[in-house]
Amino acid sequence: NLLPQTKIVYEYKDITTSPVVITKRVFELLHSGVSTIICLCPSSITQQVSNYANERKVPVIAVTATDPLLANKDKRPFLLRISPSDNEQSKAIVDLLNHYRWLHFSIMTSYDSYGIHGISGIQAAASIQNWKIGSMQHFTIPWDITKLNVTNELLAIKRSQTRIIVLNCGASAAGQVLAQASALGLTSKGHAWIV
Repeated sequence: NLLPQTKIVYEYKDITTSPVVITKRVFELLHSGVSTIICLCPSSITQQVSNYANERKVPVIAVTATDPLLANKDKRPFLLRISPSDNEQSKAIVDLLNHYRWLHFSIMTSYDSYGIHGISGIQAAASIQNWKIGSMQHFTIPWDITKLNVTNELLAIKRSQTRIIVLNCGASAAGQVLAQASALGLTSKGHAWIV
């Protein structure tokens, strides 16, 4: 037995994107005496959870948080991230763009920390290497993902006449975006999406 005479008990708290609810749930956990918080939340929520937990020296294990801004160990010494930073993903996409010599492309992201911070490395590389970003589009993800409408953003990309599109958003939104892109002819032969 790895931890003899130790009983592991879990307590589940549903956390929404409301800052008030997040604060309430985290304080409930901290006051219950938890020894660790496992956070299956996006980066923006993980940041809030971690800020409160660090005050009490309670470790937070972030399963899905990828925002590079969370990497500051001086600010969040009790945060352990399992997923690699968005910077690593950006490096891989930059390598892919370089490999295929795709020097003219568009970028489409969700308008949240994951979408925007996730492509900062690509934007920096494009600036340094004089690549052309034909169109930069952001979209807000509604509570009901089936109501996501990115027609205007996709039409802007279509007007830019770029054939390579970098999409950075969560998986559920990506499916909706690609379905709408297909309806507009943006997934036909000659187009490439990096998702």
